[in-house]
Amino acid sequence: MLFNILGPFEVRNAGGELRLTAPKLRQVLALLVARNNQPVQISELIDELWGDTPPISAQPTLQTYIYKLRKILLAQIGLPEVSLDTSYSGYLLSLEEDAVDFRRFERLLNEGRALLPGEPERAARVLADALALWRGPALADVPVGGILAPYVARLEELRLAALDLRVDADLRLGKHKVLVSELRGLTKEYPLQENIYAQLMLALYRSGRSSEALQTYQQLRTILVEQLGTEPTSRVQELHQAMLSCDPSLDLSLAPSDASEHTKTGWPAPAQLPPSTPDLVHRQRQFSRLRECTMTDLDTRSLAAVAAVTGPPGTGKTALTVNFALAVRDEFPDGQLIATLNEGGCPADPNDVLDQFLRAANVPGPIPGGLDERAKLFRSWGAPRQVLVVLDDADSFAQIRPLVLSGPRTITLVTSRNRLAGLPASRTIELGPLNTEQGVLMLEGILGRIEAPDERRAACHLVELCGGVPLALRSAAHRLMATHGRSLAWFTQRLRDPGRRLELLCCEDIDPRQLYDRAYRSLNTAELTVLRVLTLLPDKEFDSSEVTKLLRHDWRVVDKILGRLADLHLLTVLRHSGEVRYSFNELALAYARERLQQDLSLDLRQEQRTPFPAGLVDLQMRA
Repeated sequence: MLFNILGPFEVRNAGGELRLTAPKLRQVLALLVARNNQPVQISELIDELWGDTPPISAQPTLQTYIYKLRKILLAQIGLPEVSLDTSYSGYLLSLEEDAVDFRRFERLLNEGRALLPGEPERAARVLADALALWRGPALADVPVGGILAPYVARLEELRLAALDLRVDADLRLGKHKVLVSELRGLTKEYPLQENIYAQLMLALYRSGRSSEALQTYQQLRTILVEQLGTEPTSRVQELHQAMLSCDPSLDLSLAPSDASEHTKTGWPAPAQLPPSTPDLVHRQRQFSRLRECTMTDLDTRSLAAVAAVTGPPGTGKTALTVNFALAVRDEFPDGQLIATLNEGGCPADPNDVLDQFLRAANVPGPIPGGLDERAKLFRSWGAPRQVLVVLDDADSFAQIRPLVLSGPRTITLVTSRNRLAGLPASRTIELGPLNTEQGVLMLEGILGRIEAPDERRAACHLVELCGGVPLALRSAAHRLMATHGRSLAWFTQRLRDPGRRLELLCCEDIDPRQLYDRAYRSLNTAELTVLRVLTLLPDKEFDSSEVTKLLRHDWRVVDKILGRLADLHLLTVLRHSGEVRYSFNELALAYARERLQQDLSLDLRQEQRTPFPAGLVDLQMRA
């Protein structure tokens, strides 16, 4: 299924072109395709269709267009890789990465840009392939409003960038004579594009036509002075002066593109991303949010992009982030770096991480010893480059601050169990446990289709016993596969025993206890006391006042401790009608009870020295 926007708007499948004749229907679909895999707000669609004067019936009319598009796509396409869904207060068209010709063009453009300094012949071929995707002006037969118009203008800028790089590659290959006629035509088509004139000047000069090259400069200067009241840029003026002085360097190379000005070490760019996780499910919305946060206006923005994926341990933060990084890595040919910022509960030193990054990037010269100097060197290296950095399992914003690049074509992806106070909420994607339906889908992705009613009920119960935690579900599925044909119901029945649950969920290098060990070790005596009380409660859901009454302690202290346990993801926060309540998920509860049992003898010795609150003593005696 292909959506072509680099020219007249086309929608094609194996049976040919799908024709949409209604102009506004084409306009709506064009905007959804332009923002594919990102939500488009209803307000944006209305603005695109009617501008500042929408009719009273704008929203129901838009809903009618969406209904018609869904009907057409389902009836004539019916492919699983295409879906038009409601998302937030708008709509989301989900497509495969290469379903839009612009995505293929963008990938080839970035590949050509990366190849140009060292392999101009390959770069020329790749860039020619990119330009061949264009069939005319973008969305030539679609009316464009306030949202699509700047998007179409950006596409045209990227086409010019690809053309500029391809001509640069041909100049490096000595094809200056054949370029002259093409460049003359381009100066008429784009009379204010100085770089085209500079390339024409160089092509003429290298062809032995230096007088025509100098005349071309005068033509450009006249146009700029008369139409804009400005002189040519300093780079074009320097080229003109070099021609007047017959500078011999002009016979060798001219490097008008930024890419060729980068210092090259001869080493390949670092590509450190690990393999993808195949059974990542139901994270499409978060995947789209990551793309929106980091990839929007990648070629034109002036600032670097930083996004964080946060949430409880084991919920797939690293899997989502790495899978996204792998999906967009072609956009970052100068390097993809990754570092784990917490090993076994010990936060990594940013200075050590910078040392690893600088060595992987083969930065020339000695690496300085201090954190500030290393951070500056890392930012300087990344400033002109296209680099992706993944910082996994960050402890705090202070830990990642020295590791964040500042170049406009760089992105930094961070995962953390904690909410990173230095990042705005708009740049943070929160992951939680899977619901029952999502968890069953994940199990089916590993085990195959679950159809028998009793097996499906067992799968739902298994998701609950694992707390909806993807890591635990993955481990459970692999443990079941190792039982040589045992049923889901049989395995789930064994997991019902809380005392055996964590052991049964261990598989190869996965131990669900590791999800909570770090948090448990960080608790002080008061926090441990409250946690142990909570594991003895008959109800898994409670609020601060109930716990305060039980402990007979200051409610402010108890409230603070409950908040701390929730921040560590040992408790889950529930909000009902503005009231905050807490609960355990099954996995965290099994862990806390197991640790309580293990520490019981130590607790008894401590009780002889440190009196517990009276409420806790009463509760333990009743237990």
